[in-house]
Amino acid sequence: TRHILSAAMPWFLAGIASYYLTAWICLEPVWKRKILNLVISCAILRIFFLSDTPGAYNEFIWILTLLVISFRMLPALAVQRFKAGKQD
Repeated sequence: TRHILSAAMPWFLAGIASYYLTAWICLEPVWKRKILNLVISCAILRIFFLSDTPGAYNEFIWILTLLVISFRMLPALAVQRFKAGKQD
């Protein structure tokens, strides 16, 4: 069970990260910034799918977990920009 969960963990983290990054893109009030956020999000999500070998991410899965935890702030930053009146 531990091996199955460790092999699937990058995929679970990628799903959670894509949720936060999609919310970040959708809540951003400025279109130019939305496009920039989309490019950044695609580059970040690429990190989660670099290798399809089981156990390839075991060395730095904690770094990916910290990244996903830090992505929780991104939608709040977009909402804060919207409340500040930064619109097209």
